Amino acid sequence: MQPLKSQIHLYGHRGAKGEAPENTLAGFEYLRGLGINRVELDIRLSLDDELIVLHDDTLDRTTNGTGSIKSHLSQHLATLDARKSYPQWPGITGVPRLTQVLADWPNLESIQLEVKATKTSELHIIAKKLRHLIADFEMEERAIITSSHKGFLQLSRNLSQINTREIAHGFVAKRFCRTPIQTARQLRCQYLCAYHKLITPRLVKQAHQFDILISAWTVNSKEEASNLTTMNID
Repeated sequence: MQPLKSQIHLYGHRGAKGEAPENTLAGFEYLRGLGINRVELDIRLSLDDELIVLHDDTLDRTTNGTGSIKSHLSQHLATLDARKSYPQWPGITGVPRLTQVLADWPNLESIQLEVKATKTSELHIIAKKLRHLIADFEMEERAIITSSHKGFLQLSRNLSQINTREIAHGFVAKRFCRTPIQTARQLRCQYLCAYHKLITPRLVKQAHQFDILISAWTVNSKEEASNLTTMNID
């Protein structure tokens, strides 16, 4: 895959899913090699309450581990082989902590941090830890906290500002969402992260009327990208 030149911002989904092990340090390094410094990744909690980069709530699909991520320490997760979804990758790469990802990526231009639905108590911990980590890496203007979980977005948005600078939030609208613009506005989100088949010229126009930016997922062909570009997505 060659870097795609377009008028929109191109993000790597779970790093470079489909071309490298998803949500891994190796996958993020591969993405940087394509000249892409914008990424979407998924956030969960480990047993020791570390912010972990993993899409599923269990280890079975992408690693040689088993069971819930919440039953494993972050140190152990880092030692797993996370190539199960891309076994042809040459070297072992584990399940990383978010701090490792950010530390390895000084040229990161933008990051969408998607928080998956989980227990309310865990969502409180994730929201607070994300805020502190974003501040520690001075990423308030480059980070976008996203989720399809309305309760989490309300919780995160209601937390106090860091260094007087607000962090952007995005509502992840899945394929059967009926009121994506209305929901994003109610949650005071600056971004609407929409399943690509939900997006129409009318939806984009409405979003922009309310100063909401449109992020489409997941676009894997030039034809799809070209079609969405003609709709003026962001």
